[in-house]
Amino acid sequence: MPHFYSMEGFCPSSDTIIEVLHTILLGPVHYAAVCALQSKKKKEFLANHLERLSFRGIVNEITSRGLHHARSWEGREHRAFLQIAPMLFYFAHASDCAMITKMEVIFWCLLARASKIIYHFPTHLPIRDAASLLRHSIEEFIVFQWKYKVYTTFGTDDGHMKLKMHLLTQIADQVELFRSLTAISSERYELFNAPIRSHKTFTVFYPLSNFDNLLSSTCNQLSSIYCPLFIFCNMYYLTSTIY
Repeated sequence: MPHFYSMEGFCPSSDTIIEVLHTILLGPVHYAAVCALQSKKKKEFLANHLERLSFRGIVNEITSRGLHHARSWEGREHRAFLQIAPMLFYFAHASDCAMITKMEVIFWCLLARASKIIYHFPTHLPIRDAASLLRHSIEEFIVFQWKYKVYTTFGTDDGHMKLKMHLLTQIADQVELFRSLTAISSERYELFNAPIRSHKTFTVFYPLSNFDNLLSSTCNQLSSIYCPLFIFCNMYYLTSTIY
């Protein structure tokens, strides 16, 4: 075991900063959507129900054709699917309970409930009460998935749950620490990359094929400078709070 993990006063799970976009939308939502849409017959069944239902303002991101490409969804598609999933799976289950099980409906309802608190944080409540409400919702979802194993993509080969499922349990603690969910979300910065990449005057000097390399090299340079400083500041904070 690396010495870094055996340090006293440091927990690799609870002391790791959580990022909302990749922990939720590209975590449980992605795993469950890919598993739920694996069967071609099930895809077509849900696509037919999606065309019948009216999701004005949301269906623009998720179309019946888009259900066939869940593996390549971006954050906005995952968020749109999470919003419509409880209703979509409910009406699909009412139509054919053998195709869509009751456990799947409960799964998406629990995940949507926890995500609603995350994305529409109850600011009218004291921070500890709001964090406690969020913690209860997340734990309820995790316990349900662990008990009934609705979707198999959440497990590893050795029978444990994937890391992002464990990271979900830390979101409430991070909220209490940072007092804001926007402090641990990178969605606004991810969305900023799209207009830059599509800007024609920029791609004249930097072809689109090389733009990813440009961003990668820039991030590597910044990380080589700020990563040691970040680690040092965190180590100083830990030692100052322990002693």
